[in-house]
Amino acid sequence: MTGTDTHIPAASGTEDINNTKKKFTNIEAWYSRKGRGGKPVYVIKGIKDTGRAEPLLKFLKQHLHCGGTRKDGEIIIQCTDKTKLSSALSAMCYTPKWCGG
Repeated sequence: MTGTDTHIPAASGTEDINNTKKKFTNIEAWYSRKGRGGKPVYVIKGIKDTGRAEPLLKFLKQHLHCGGTRKDGEIIIQCTDKTKLSSALSAMCYTPKWCGG
């Protein structure tokens, strides 16, 4: 065998990326301070699959340098900067609908 026998076609990876952009678009980002001692958070709703919620939560916490948790099918991010949160979500192929402030 030579080194050229291990070639993996790039087309299959491209199709997966295009499909994930279409699948992950229906989420809502709510601004909230209720029940949290007045501390502002964003509650991200609409992520049905827990297999996708955990990596997204980890990425957001690392990218935004803030705390967060996953509770009752929602991601709660302790971040006040809407533009940074928006850019982080778009980097993960999510387009949120902004609600509540």
